[in-house]
Amino acid sequence: MARKVAKRLKILATLVAQTPFHIGGYGTNPDTNLPLAVNGSGNYYIPGTSIAGVLRSWCSQVFETSKVNNLWGFQEENKQGSKKGEDGQASFVIIEDTLIELPENTTIEIRDGVGINRYTGSAADKAKYDRGVLPRDTKFQLSIIVEMQEEVVNFAKVMFGYLLEALKDSQLLFGASKTRGLGRVKLTESSIFEECLSTKNGILALLSNNKGNQLSIGDLKDTDPKISPNLQPKLDIKIFWKPSQPVMVKSGYDAVAVDTIPLVSGIDSKRLALVLPGSSIKGVLRSQAERIVRTVLDIKEDYPEDFLKQIKVPLIGELFGVGNEKAETASIESNQVNVGLAALSIADCYTRQYFQREEWKSIETEKEIKQTSQEKRCFQTAFHVAIDRWTGGASEGALYNVLEPHNTNWEPINLTLDFGRLKEEDRLTGLSLLLFVLRDLMRARLPFGFATNRGMGEIEVCFIEFTPQNFQGVLKDRSISLETMKNHFSLPDKTREVLNDAWREWINKQTSKAGVA
Repeated sequence: MARKVAKRLKILATLVAQTPFHIGGYGTNPDTNLPLAVNGSGNYYIPGTSIAGVLRSWCSQVFETSKVNNLWGFQEENKQGSKKGEDGQASFVIIEDTLIELPENTTIEIRDGVGINRYTGSAADKAKYDRGVLPRDTKFQLSIIVEMQEEVVNFAKVMFGYLLEALKDSQLLFGASKTRGLGRVKLTESSIFEECLSTKNGILALLSNNKGNQLSIGDLKDTDPKISPNLQPKLDIKIFWKPSQPVMVKSGYDAVAVDTIPLVSGIDSKRLALVLPGSSIKGVLRSQAERIVRTVLDIKEDYPEDFLKQIKVPLIGELFGVGNEKAETASIESNQVNVGLAALSIADCYTRQYFQREEWKSIETEKEIKQTSQEKRCFQTAFHVAIDRWTGGASEGALYNVLEPHNTNWEPINLTLDFGRLKEEDRLTGLSLLLFVLRDLMRARLPFGFATNRGMGEIEVCFIEFTPQNFQGVLKDRSISLETMKNHFSLPDKTREVLNDAWREWINKQTSKAGVA
């Protein structure tokens, strides 16, 4: 028997990448360990399953689960204990695969990643990888058909209205490494049509190729004022900073005339900019957070060879994320919730100076760098050599040069703390730990990027802006506020008291738990 459908929404939207993003594929690629998804024709694409997973996940977080399942489908065991999948229903939401539209004259980019051994400070064994990413300004079309039964029409329209608004505000992230700078997209154009399948006139209009009743995102949201999303509390943090010394992340390849060049990323079809990947920034903040927690809890486990065990520290997994391979163990040992996706996400950070793609290509390929006036202001080639300890002369094969960026002006570093990813009792503690890390950042204790032990990477924080969203659930009705921080790290007295109490309580609980164990 066919399912009864009263109305149908047809949604066509254009999404533009605000940051690079990675939709993983399968196969061998000589250029990268983690290739992008390609279809049977060899074109880059996003499977409909990947898109549906992101959209459904957002809906499940902010609307009642049972109602979301009625639209998106579900599988579960029935009361008689039948096998999973025998009791459930198929989705009423149909999402098509979509092809990727790269910016003109651009190709995919390669991003390196590496885990840092917490004992040696060098690259951890078997933790080096690279991935292909689609550049910023990449476009793709989102095609959705929502078939609605009579009893869920209002709910479905309101839910998709808020969902499209979230896409318009760049609130949804797609693909891998979402909390490490990748995957942010923005809805730029949309067309929405509603078709009626329960009346004679509606069917005749459909057969006459009538597109139906055109709606806006606002029309969908206003369908039923009684239906509204339960938005998760978040804290947006914007760090305004400037480099005290040259700041750069090393590119994964060398130029012809220069051994080490900065990592750049596309801004649009014509321009590039230097970039601090969100993964690089997050690695610095995570390492400092681990150091703080290990110190206050007096953790002395010694795992010099096992990188995955080195990063298992209480609260760190929840705040900064933990991989799937160790999710089950981490959940047992540190009582984690929502293990996997991090509560803290960090965007890529770009310089405000842009470079033409042709100019940068000449830097990479010319035997001698022919600098333009702009490049002379921004870059300086520095020469380095290791000294032979016996002869006092230059060590053979140890001479190299670095294209150092100077006089650069960087965008703010943007962080988002999603309290929905933390258990309620860990929310204030997680916020406290993040504020400790930001305090150390303001005190110039945390360098970024390449050659931080050789005079590079030091930054100066000018001030930090905090923007709470739906914050009441975090505070448990207690008086607390976060103000813009300038020049020094200070909090209102009441806020400091609340956070200090939560921090001490968590330390005592962890210490007691370790004593029992």
